Amino acid sequence: MSTELPSNLKVVYEESLCLRDTVKLRQLADAFETDGWLAQASMLRKRAAVWEAPEAVKDERRATFRRAMASTDVEAIKKIAADFDEIGLIEAPKRLRERIEELETEDPGMVR
Repeated sequence: MSTELPSNLKVVYEESLCLRDTVKLRQLADAFETDGWLAQASMLRKRAAVWEAPEAVKDERRATFRRAMASTDVEAIKKIAADFDEIGLIEAPKRLRERIEELETEDPGMVR
């Protein structure tokens, strides 16, 4: 099996990442898994878990994100972005990486 999704499944997968319906996310994950697309199935399950997380967990993630965006510690920001990737967040790690680029552009010679 190819490691790249066929274009029709790629469209379904990418659109599914925006869903907030956790039942639908899990159904799609099951379908992707049945067809052998394990990485995509895993990500869809992570997305469902993100939406199902208790409000206190979501609040802590938001606070961590805000602290990271205010930070100038590139290595710490990279770690938080990677941690957010691991749990299935999409926009937060992207914005953190943009922050890293900003910091590196501001002072490319700065040792971090």
